[in-house]
Formats: sequence, C-alpha cells, structure tokens
Amino acid sequence: MKHGDGNMTDLGYRVIPDLYAGIEPNVGAANIKLGLSFDYFIRKIDYINVEKDDVNIRNSSFDIHYEYYDKKIMENLIIKTKDIWCIYNEETWEWDGEIVDDIYAYWNNSVVLRFSKRQDGSFILSSICLQNKYKGKYINALGLGDRVSLVLDKYDILFYADLHYLAKKININELENFDDNLDQCEVGFVNNLSWEDREIIKGISIQTNYREAVDITNFKDQIIESIEVFIDS
Repeated sequence: MKHGDGNMTDLGYRVIPDLYAGIEPNVGAANIKLGLSFDYFIRKIDYINVEKDDVNIRNSSFDIHYEYYDKKIMENLIIKTKDIWCIYNEETWEWDGEIVDDIYAYWNNSVVLRFSKRQDGSFILSSICLQNKYKGKYINALGLGDRVSLVLDKYDILFYADLHYLAKKININELENFDDNLDQCEVGFVNNLSWEDREIIKGISIQTNYREAVDITNFKDQIIESIEVFIDS
C-alpha cells in the first residue's frame, strides 16, 4: 500500500484508511475524500454495527489513560475491533431548528467518518476526525501528539467552543487594524484577536489537551489530541 498519495485507498474493493496520509482541510484525510457517498462506502467495506452505549463508552475513554482502562472499556466493541469498520446510526436530533441525521464509521479507534443526510435523503461524508494512532500530518508539520505552537510561525490560532482554528498570520503592519485583545501579542505572534476579516483556513479544527485559548502561559504545553477535517463551503 502506498502511503500519503492523496487518493482514496481501495484494496480488493474494500475502503481501507491510510493512517499515514496527509491531512487536507476541506478535502480529506486518511486517503478518503470528503463528499464520499455512504451508499458507495457501505458496499466497499467489511463492518459490524455498534450501539449508542458502545459509542458513549468509547468517547469516555479519552479522559482516561490506557493503563487505567477498566474491563468495560477494554471490551468496548469500537476500541477492541481491529481492521474492520464499526458503523453507528445515530438517532436523529434537532439543533437550531434543523434535524440532524448522521451515520458514523470508526476504524481502529483512530479514524471517525461522519456521513450527514442531505435534503435528497442521501448521506455524504461531511467530516473526518483523526485520533489516537493516526500518523499523517497537516502541511507535513502538524499531527497528533505535536505541540500546536509548531505552526505559530505560519498561522494565528483562534479559539472557539473548545476547538482551535488556524488563520492566516497577521503581520506587524496589520496590527493597527485591531484595537482589542492586543495583550495577546506575545513572543512574536498574535493570537485570538477578533474573528472579523480574518482569513481562516477552511475545513479544519484542532483539539488539544487544553480547553482554552493558546497564550503565552500555555503555548508550549498544548498538545494535539485530535484533528478534524470537514466540508466548509
């Protein structure tokens, strides 16, 4: 198998994620492209179905070091299943007046695909979440386990709702356009200024071990736990 060539890996008519492939915002990751049809996907995989309890237990494990996993976590279907997809049909729910209807697919507890229902009733791949043992990187520099500050020479890092977003760096000549939060200008970077008129890198968000903004007190300690790429038109 060739790693990181930017194409979806389809071995023996089975979709297999490439855990070493590069991360492309608004495009894809793991050599799987956003926009993929669920009807096509489900025909090209081997899978088992999992339930809501399996998902809840799996999600709770992220706050626990593996050395302290109890039997319930160790025996969780999503965590223990290897080299086969785990499919979860989430119950529909309402958010901001719209009905949310998603299907999730988990691979080796490291790649999570979310297929979202469209108005025509079909499901397409709307996001890919990368966790645990995923080895691929964004711009060959930023991956799981890395300090998010590695890209501060190229991007400002904005923060909202527990997630970090990348924005085109503001150079020193542009600072006069921003009157608020200039106390965040430390150690040569500008961080968490107004979101207005910012050139955001579309289709990528980052979660670290901190649920707070990157600043002078913690920028060396914020370690990436997961990266999500998604459709952002």
